Amino acid sequence: MKRSLSAVVVLLTCAAPAAVAAGSSPPAALRAEDFAVAGLAEGMTSAEVRRVLGQPQSVTTQDDFRDPGAKLVVWKYKDLLVLLGSQDSVRGVWLRTRQVSTPRGLRVGDPVSRVEQLYGRAAFRDASTLEFAPPEEQRMHVVRVVVKAGVVKEIFLGWLLD
Repeated sequence: MKRSLSAVVVLLTCAAPAAVAAGSSPPAALRAEDFAVAGLAEGMTSAEVRRVLGQPQSVTTQDDFRDPGAKLVVWKYKDLLVLLGSQDSVRGVWLRTRQVSTPRGLRVGDPVSRVEQLYGRAAFRDASTLEFAPPEEQRMHVVRVVVKAGVVKEIFLGWLLD
């Protein structure tokens, strides 16, 4: 009995530091800094985006269903898409290649386990999408991660259209 009690004490003494290290504190809640990427920040104008990233490869526009007469604009670059709202300001960015990471270090091509390591538990999750939102935003301001076969395929940082 004394020997088995000693073994348990030794096991707990050795395992406790490893458990604390493995179960380090959960990732912080999303903050404004988590939405800045590739030198872009939400609210930047198209002129500011052009100064940071240069001329886009292409530009597409579509009607903004929320505001008759207004347009939604998407600027396409090699590694990302910049979504400009009807007020000519950045509303979101889609990361499409490994070349650009989120502020927390997530990249296209990473395993879904890395998403959870960096962002914690998703506010929304289904078979192909994980969404993380600041607590006060009620899921309209998100980091949306699209996955396929356990691998990150695309990352969106910004505002969802309602």
